[in-house]
Amino acid sequence: MFGLLLDVLRLQFQGDGSEKEKLKFLVETKTNSKGSSLLHLAAGKVIPEALELCKFLVDDIGVDELEDPSDIEKMIKLLPNQCFVNGVKLNLPTGVDPEVAESVFELLLHGARNGTGEKSVAKGMLLVIGSDDNFENIGFCDEGKNPFDDKKINVKNWNESRSLILPSFQKDGALFINQETGEIKADGYFIDLLIKNAHRGGGTGHRNASAVGMKGCVAIKCSEDSCLIDGKGKGDLKVFLGSKEPEMVRVKPNKTNYKVTRDGKLVKYVGNE
Repeated sequence: MFGLLLDVLRLQFQGDGSEKEKLKFLVETKTNSKGSSLLHLAAGKVIPEALELCKFLVDDIGVDELEDPSDIEKMIKLLPNQCFVNGVKLNLPTGVDPEVAESVFELLLHGARNGTGEKSVAKGMLLVIGSDDNFENIGFCDEGKNPFDDKKINVKNWNESRSLILPSFQKDGALFINQETGEIKADGYFIDLLIKNAHRGGGTGHRNASAVGMKGCVAIKCSEDSCLIDGKGKGDLKVFLGSKEPEMVRVKPNKTNYKVTRDGKLVKYVGNE
């Protein structure tokens, strides 16, 4: 597999325009020991580089179609407990609605890439997706300082209430979202958990997020250094998926113009969010 990828890269970067036929030949004829083509293998990985390679192979080399496009759809189809964020497939804890999770990531990445309004950069973010029981037991809000009390704002419609939500990323504390409904429960939500046994890969914010993950919630940590207003951002999100240790999702938009839909289809789309 790696040798085949290297052949493709070597021909792309060292060859001239006439090398496209050789590239096409590799894509259409070369397979691994199990008979899988390069394109199928790449699509099956579901990572930014693999999807970018799919785009390159289909659009630039001139591969017209797959023998059986449904093969790729089967390989990349999301399971009920999974969501797809900036080229990365994530396994969600039990009880977390994937559409809620995807909306939370969309909101967070918008804030990290574009700021909170009026050219203001976000000051770093912690978003928590959990149950109402989690909300009552893993942290607290200062009395009288939760702007989301009785507002019934849903993260799935965050863009309609962005003027209220985005300033949350200028405050201390976390934004807490109900894992089933998507209702935004609070901002300025302070984690109140022991962090002695949490993951030690960062500072207090990192350990708080790890401790929240250990309680079965989703905790997403974005450092202030990753936040910009250039539409791109930088660095990585630390994503704790009901776990002590994080998975990493980069902030900068995936270069590929393809995405995976909820029903598992690989389709072109416009934009990076």
